[in-house]
Amino acid sequence: MIYPAVCLWRRYAKNGGGEWAVGGTAYSLKKWVKVQGTFEGETIEDCKNWLKLRGYPLSSNTQFKLGQGGVYVLKGTQEGQWLRAWAETIRSAVNARVVHGKILPLGPQRVDPSRLVDVVNLDGF
Repeated sequence: MIYPAVCLWRRYAKNGGGEWAVGGTAYSLKKWVKVQGTFEGETIEDCKNWLKLRGYPLSSNTQFKLGQGGVYVLKGTQEGQWLRAWAETIRSAVNARVVHGKILPLGPQRVDPSRLVDVVNLDGF
């Protein structure tokens, strides 16, 4: 109900016009990709052993899950991990009212979880 009022205000009010641009991103942070050669009913341990035998590099951070038709591996970063890494940079940019098109450097990665209210449902936080 409020959206039409905001649109009319932005269009016709003296102080409502202007550019309403916000920062954003247009790519996914993560994607689950099926491991080639896996099949329904295969365990994650069997898949890891199969990959090691073929010389695929596996780190301790590599995440697997069982899915339809086989085993899937996580490519990219989970939302919560991304937020944990960038939260302090975003917070300091907002507090400093940064308004420019320059790319911000990644800030400190330590974040107090009590200051982040609405992130409990993010994957990986």
